[in-house]
Amino acid sequence: PGCSGKWQYGRLAQMQDRKRGRTQPPARLCPECEAQAAQLEEREMPCKVPGCSGTWKWTGRSQIAASAPPEKMCDSCYRIWQGLSDVQVACQARGCERTWTWTRMAQLEARVVGKSEPPRRFCNECYERFRTLEDRQVPCRIEECERTWTWTRMAQLEAWLREGDGAQPPLRMCADCASSLAQAQDETHPCRIPGCAGTWTEKASAVFAR
Repeated sequence: PGCSGKWQYGRLAQMQDRKRGRTQPPARLCPECEAQAAQLEEREMPCKVPGCSGTWKWTGRSQIAASAPPEKMCDSCYRIWQGLSDVQVACQARGCERTWTWTRMAQLEARVVGKSEPPRRFCNECYERFRTLEDRQVPCRIEECERTWTWTRMAQLEAWLREGDGAQPPLRMCADCASSLAQAQDETHPCRIPGCAGTWTEKASAVFAR
């Protein structure tokens, strides 16, 4: 770019190119740029794959034809990349049967950092739905309690997958009530009949309700 020099496109080369089906001359350097490129040393450039410590060689010819190095893979990453293909992976939302595409470039980046399993991700439709949701505070199922519990975006999404647009939050206790119920224990009480030495058991759920 920027050079007004020319190179000689010989008759023999033209004829050979026409036999190969080429109708336009190839891109080549003029003699002056060839000489300048020959004086430039190859440069070791970092692989474009995140986490890879490999390099590729930026030749003098490539340097003189470009103002900045392109982003390229090292030979090792390129060989691995050639053997990969895009994979369809199940959506992470429970109840969804759609998939998302794990590209071979993403697979290569995972391999470089020692990972072989695909990440957990939403399909496009679930992702778009998830983006519109926000965590909701829902009243505790215990009528006398004024506290709330959090209906998360993820739980709302999975409820939508099961029940559609009319999905309602489940009946649940707040964290304090759930903890109190978990700590409640059966209690033994004496019989209300005078003179009776027997006892009766108040269940933990009744103790909690009381």
